[in-house]
Amino acid sequence: MANVRIDSLKAALERDREQTRSDVAARADGWAVARGISDRTDALLRRVVRAVAESEAVDPADLWRAIEPLALGSYARRDLAPHSDVDVMFLVDRAAPSEVRTRLDQLLYTLWDQGFELGHSVRSLEEALEAAESDPRVLSTLIEHRPVPFEGGHRVRHPRLDAALQQLFSTPSRVRAFIEAKLDEAKARRARYGETVFLLEPNVKESEGGLRELHTLRWVAWARWRTADLSGLLKQGVLSQFEARTIERAYGFLLLVRAHLHAKAGRRQDVLRFDLQEEIAPSLGFWPRPTAKDRRKAATERFMRAYYFHARQLALSCRTAVDRAAAHRRPHTTVLPAPGGFRLWNGQLNAAHRRQFVEDPAALVRVFRVAQEEALPIYDHTKNLIREGANRMDREVRRRTDVVREWFGFLEDPKGDATLLQTMHDLGVLKGLMPEFRRVTSRWQHSLYHVYTVDIHSMMVLRNLKRLRRGDFDSEVPELGRWMGELPRPNVVYMAGLLHDVGKGWERGDHSIRGEAVARSVGARFEAAGLPGWTERETEDLAWLVRQHLLMSDISQRRDISDLQLVRSFAGECGSVERLRMLYVLTFADMRGTSPKVWSTWKHSLLQQLYLNAHKVLTEGPTGSPQAQLRTRRRALMDEIELEARCRPDLHLDLAAVRSFVDAMPDRYVLGFSPRRMLRHAQMWRDVSRLGGLAVHVAHLRREGTTRLTVMCPDRPGLLALLAGTLAANRLQILSAQIFSVERGESAPGDAVDSETGVSGTYDIVGASLDRREEELALDVLHVVDHHGGPCDDQARWKAVREDLERVLFGGADVDRLVAERNPPSGLEVRARPPVPVEVRFDSDDGEGETIVDVFGPDRLGALYRIAKAMADAGLSIELAKISTQGDRLADAFYVKDAEGNAISDPDDRAKLREALVSALESSMTPRKALSQIV
Repeated sequence: MANVRIDSLKAALERDREQTRSDVAARADGWAVARGISDRTDALLRRVVRAVAESEAVDPADLWRAIEPLALGSYARRDLAPHSDVDVMFLVDRAAPSEVRTRLDQLLYTLWDQGFELGHSVRSLEEALEAAESDPRVLSTLIEHRPVPFEGGHRVRHPRLDAALQQLFSTPSRVRAFIEAKLDEAKARRARYGETVFLLEPNVKESEGGLRELHTLRWVAWARWRTADLSGLLKQGVLSQFEARTIERAYGFLLLVRAHLHAKAGRRQDVLRFDLQEEIAPSLGFWPRPTAKDRRKAATERFMRAYYFHARQLALSCRTAVDRAAAHRRPHTTVLPAPGGFRLWNGQLNAAHRRQFVEDPAALVRVFRVAQEEALPIYDHTKNLIREGANRMDREVRRRTDVVREWFGFLEDPKGDATLLQTMHDLGVLKGLMPEFRRVTSRWQHSLYHVYTVDIHSMMVLRNLKRLRRGDFDSEVPELGRWMGELPRPNVVYMAGLLHDVGKGWERGDHSIRGEAVARSVGARFEAAGLPGWTERETEDLAWLVRQHLLMSDISQRRDISDLQLVRSFAGECGSVERLRMLYVLTFADMRGTSPKVWSTWKHSLLQQLYLNAHKVLTEGPTGSPQAQLRTRRRALMDEIELEARCRPDLHLDLAAVRSFVDAMPDRYVLGFSPRRMLRHAQMWRDVSRLGGLAVHVAHLRREGTTRLTVMCPDRPGLLALLAGTLAANRLQILSAQIFSVERGESAPGDAVDSETGVSGTYDIVGASLDRREEELALDVLHVVDHHGGPCDDQARWKAVREDLERVLFGGADVDRLVAERNPPSGLEVRARPPVPVEVRFDSDDGEGETIVDVFGPDRLGALYRIAKAMADAGLSIELAKISTQGDRLADAFYVKDAEGNAISDPDDRAKLREALVSALESSMTPRKALSQIV
């Protein structure tokens, strides 16, 4: 082929690519962008065929007829993206001369030389049909074939292939078999790419609500009705005008999103990654409101809200039409009366007549109550009537007694798990009942902590509460299921579950405060309905639960729950055991509905302990001042310790020394440990005082889901940083740390430890006879988990931890180097994550003269080590650390004192500490796996 022809093809291809880039940047119509790319691909194929024909001195039309190029897949549908696979089947005669195949090879080589990727197959008509009969996926691609025209224009079907395909679907059994295969494929696709539209990083093509939804409808519709276009389905009555417009808008939006993804990535890219979400949002016209605090985040959230809205609409409309195809032409039709004034049509709940939901608005809710109670699917036509009726729900309807009664009946059904709430939401009834819910519909929360949009998360919380009452979680939290079943007013907590995050519908302000106002408005509307089960008291309790829905999780995970004053304050905020229990079950349902990884046995144990402490205050009342309670506790404690010690003469403990040890400990220690553990601590204190080195005890707490690591060693500044770094190097995460300082004990007789081996019956002495100069020892009690989030019973790893602790504490090993050596870069591309700002807050000082420092920031490798090191460099000692991760965000709390043992009250000192902590977390660290896997 002449070089001039090659140069001409290259120039034409570059013009096509430039036009595609221009279309993507300028157009707001995804259909037009995709069809433009497809049409230019047709033209390119024609140019190459002409070039090959000219080089071989043959008629281009004859060559075209000999190879018969058929577009398949997205190319056939004319919905190509800039870097989509271009699939072509060349339909050649089985007896075609060798010259045809030679010229076809030359055509393909020419395309590849230009850098144009073409997926192709070469088959005769008979071979194509044989492949289609044996594989439904091949049959699907052939159903959507499109002959590529030689002179422009668009031929819809290849006549011979179309006739053969229709013959394949000539019997009802073949149609049913194909549809069932497509439904199985869709089910497998959802299992692989996600069962929900609301994924963090959805695949625009394959995920739930992606482009594949319409593809499945087209395949199934052609098999059933011999048409796949929206216009054809509309003419046949398969789709309503509303559904056809919804599908067209949603699919066009997704096509445009996919085109921008490909253009930004410079390659085929169908996963809507976090970084690409931020990049393409402005390109698609999503800009933040002028009042937005974080403009980039606000723009991304607006874009993702639109994406989820369209993806959900596409999934709903396409799946409804697919269900119609699957249920088409049933052999028998039965119509029976159903409860609630409805009818049963072939086992599905159906409206009694077309105007039922207009004449009786309460039926809009009653239909879901009956469907839930009778376990009946709602007929597809009835769903359309419900959607139309929901659009007419106004202020008067929302306050009607019968409407609210039906809503409460739906919630109170003890057998129901609120699964139908999603359908109620999809059809607009939930928004009709509570228009405030519109603000959180499809509102995305741009973080790894939340898996769902606000509306879906809220419905998941309500479902968890219903499942709790049904006993679905009895094996995990039996007491919560029992309390949920005993609540006299379950609708209050159900409504709190649905509305607890409704305040996130506003971009600014505390969502709990906003949500409280919304809850009062909804509660007042229920009061207006005049039902005896909802009064001003229920509204007040609902508003309180929404306002305080984070209180119990925040206190349990980030505060000292043994602090008597704190527990009294929390109990006083609850005011009653009923409110305490409602808050507890709501907290459980909220955490379980946020993400599969948020709830853990460790967090359960913290919540349970806080509940028990508060319950005791509410039922027994405060018995004297906290100081008096502590004095009583210390006296009783020593009696228990002495009794325990008498039962264990093998410990060889001097009771006077034990008393001295316990008396030297702060109140937090006295309130936080049992006599048996105190005796072990006293043993470790005695042995390290005598032998030097450090004592290490490891216990696996299956019920709490953690491993407890107890270390007694010489005290030094920054000890927690050294421990955190050492554990991070061994892929262990600290969940909580209690640090106590105590003077070295005097040498005392005893033979519990072999001074040669340094091994106790319950713990190890590491580095005996080393570093006996320090006058103070540190007792560190840490709860840790492995990279799977559970107890670590790997003995080899704990052996390495002991060796590393000896190297770090006595050998001067560098912790930064140790972490880097044990966790080298993987070499894999680092996945983008949503940006997490660093925030440092100072809470009021507590009775111990400490300052509570709350630190929020990106959850990265070694974060706790860096925080603790920054505090040590500032001359602070950490008395208690509570470590919590929220997806990719750490939310840690530290109880600290300055070098003189006082709280940090000076504003300048606080400002310097804040600057140091921000610098430590924002320093150039390589993002790794979340700290829920590695500290």
